[in-house]
Amino acid sequence: MPQNPDPRCRRSAVLACHPAAPCRAVQVLEATACLLDGHRLAIGFSLRGDLDRLRFPAPCAPRRTDRLWEHTCFEAFLARPGQDTYWELNLAPSTEWAAYRFRRYREGGCPAPDLEPAITVHRTHGRLDLQAVVALDGLDPGLGLEVGLSAVLEPLDGPLSHWALQHGPGRPDFHLRAAFALELHPGAQT
Repeated sequence: MPQNPDPRCRRSAVLACHPAAPCRAVQVLEATACLLDGHRLAIGFSLRGDLDRLRFPAPCAPRRTDRLWEHTCFEAFLARPGQDTYWELNLAPSTEWAAYRFRRYREGGCPAPDLEPAITVHRTHGRLDLQAVVALDGLDPGLGLEVGLSAVLEPLDGPLSHWALQHGPGRPDFHLRAAFALELHPGAQT
């Protein structure tokens, strides 16, 4: 993240676990999003806990890969205020990624080639940090963005665990527009 970004463009939050599949291996999962220069988005996830009780994909060269949400991955959903169109970005700790564009709620799901992220991952005992920077040339975030930050974690001994800024009723669904709970606004950078 840049040094001292304008507070109007940076938001941080602790993600909440969906109650249907608690994950006791996790102490805390924090997420951060920041518009860097009006054309790039920095996203960060910091996972702390007993990482040996979670399954992570093996590191590999960065590449586009589908179905990352079936295993441990971090996600960002991006939309312009007042528009139905939105984008989904999947970021795996392996540095694999996927990006999709939807016309409206779960409709479309076409690959979004213009959202190729640069991903870095750092893991130490009890902590995993994933950072990604993505150019937003196809999104035009000049009026701001509504952002949903979420994660799917794969425990060794249980079902997938779903984490988000906000969960709707029923089963986990990161595509719900109410889950796009962070608002980012472009601001002057230092």
